[in-house]
Amino acid sequence: MRQAKRVVSTPVLVAVAVLTDGQKQLVALEMCGSESRDAWKGFLDDLVARGLSVPRLCVVDGCPGLRGALDLVWSRVPVQPYSE
Repeated sequence: MRQAKRVVSTPVLVAVAVLTDGQKQLVALEMCGSESRDAWKGFLDDLVARGLSVPRLCVVDGCPGLRGALDLVWSRVPVQPYSE
């Protein structure tokens, strides 16, 4: 994104749901300062506050901040690393 007439990288936290029929839905999208555990925890806490049920499975890209936040918010949800 452009900030003060410069192009800078800005992390974007994203949650996508895959429904039982295979459809994908964008659940949330948030620009933030980092991909830290605290940033991800705030993101997940917001999803919970908005009524998101506990997921059956979380597929993650290997971000340690996300893994740490998942352990705090949904400690019993299975986590699968993403691979193409």
